[in-house]
Amino acid sequence: MNEIFGLTMHLKASYEGEVLDTVFKRNNRFGVFDQWEIEDDKGNPLTIDEKNLLKEYFSESRYVFIEKEWDSQYETNWRTYIKDVENKVRQTNAGVNCQKNGNQTKSKLITTDLISEIIKLLIIFDIRGFLSDPFINQKVDEVFDSLDQCISGFSDMELEPDDRMHPMETTTKEAFRHQYILHNCYDILKGNKMSGTAEVMWKTYKQNLVPNFCLTDTAHPFVTSEHPAFVNELPDGKMEL
Repeated sequence: MNEIFGLTMHLKASYEGEVLDTVFKRNNRFGVFDQWEIEDDKGNPLTIDEKNLLKEYFSESRYVFIEKEWDSQYETNWRTYIKDVENKVRQTNAGVNCQKNGNQTKSKLITTDLISEIIKLLIIFDIRGFLSDPFINQKVDEVFDSLDQCISGFSDMELEPDDRMHPMETTTKEAFRHQYILHNCYDILKGNKMSGTAEVMWKTYKQNLVPNFCLTDTAHPFVTSEHPAFVNELPDGKMEL
């Protein structure tokens, strides 16, 4: 809200006698912007043209924290990170920095912390695909199934175009799911903290799953994809990330 409204706080704004002197108040009352009374810092009312320009400025403003941080925290160093993991896996496969204990071989390179981080990154990249993760979709479905028992048809209630934060959010359920996923992304990028369904998935995967590293060579490289993580259903109905 500071990023969107902060630069205009020198203007005096009010609505039906309520002084809109904080970014929170202006955000809450933006839906009735046309009824705002606005003055410049000298006490002069804004003209209709000036008010229309201000409304256009607010309407087109975007909080791009997620896009910026996604690029700086993950995408910029992704190739370097993957190469480092690959080197550790190849060294482990060759028996380098490994300790034998009976029939078991323990790697000093592929640590518990490394595996935890890899699983976390797979979940983060899968969430970034928005519609691809079936577990988050399942939890959203459960919420709206319970709501529909009280409010018939609430899930499929269509939003008016002016009420949509994003064009793809055509129903209440789609809007909730999109905003919930953004909330998860924001928590991760803001403080490197998993939250909600993503946190439950992360803890459950760490406790119950073991990653399977597949190696190739330059003569038979992997086919790459724009989606670095996705959930795949196996022939027996089980799921793998």
